[in-house]
Amino acid sequence: FKFVNFNRTMSQLSTTMSRCVKDVIGFAIMFFIIFLAYAQLAYLVFGTQIDDFSTFQDCIFTQFRIILGDFNFTEVEEANRILGPIYFTTFVFFMFFILLNMFLAIISDTYSEVKSDLAQQKAEMELSDLIRKGYNKAMIKLKLKKTTVDDISESLRQGGGKLNFDELRQDLKGKGHTDAEIEAIFTKYDQDGDQELTEHEHQQMRDDLEKEREDLDLDRSSLPRPLSSRSFPRSLDDSEEDEDEDSGHSSRRRGSSSSGVSYEEFQV
Repeated sequence: FKFVNFNRTMSQLSTTMSRCVKDVIGFAIMFFIIFLAYAQLAYLVFGTQIDDFSTFQDCIFTQFRIILGDFNFTEVEEANRILGPIYFTTFVFFMFFILLNMFLAIISDTYSEVKSDLAQQKAEMELSDLIRKGYNKAMIKLKLKKTTVDDISESLRQGGGKLNFDELRQDLKGKGHTDAEIEAIFTKYDQDGDQELTEHEHQQMRDDLEKEREDLDLDRSSLPRPLSSRSFPRSLDDSEEDEDEDSGHSSRRRGSSSSGVSYEEFQV
């Protein structure tokens, strides 16, 4: 049943079924003892007069039909005017009004307990929450990478034909990037190691950044839309967690030097 636990309703159903197994087994033993006793009585009293009670197996199926309301009471009454009505009345009373309602009471009580327990537990993440959180995280990651690409492109435009490490470091650090990230991107294109990008290295970086921007736009447009929040309500814990992620992203966009883009995301 672990695959149905993504849905809260199915989780309640599976938990109810597993909890009431012992009670249902005990009830079934009592039910079939009384049921078979009535079948034996019907076979002995009506077996020679009514075709529906001619065999013990037919008596069992006929009594199931009585429970469902499909039964000819006139034949039983004509077969035995005293025992016929007594048999029919007592069978319906015990099997339908008592035992069947006992079975429903077992299921209802167990379901109420399960529902109460689940209400007290911390809300677990459902399938819709996993899809929505995955979508949101992918969008945040793409936005951060696109922001990094835009920052570097802006620095290149301001630098003109050549750009040295100190100028790039000063510009990007003012936008919230760390020294390690700046050094990594500069080292990637500074092939001669002179701490200065030539026109060829400068153009190569521009081409790579433009290609990276196109790939990010393509990835962003190919993401599926998240499921509607109306059909899949979010729990309070998930909402708070999403708000934490949004606030962390906002602080990163404002240029906090303590939380920059990761080294892997900075690679272009």
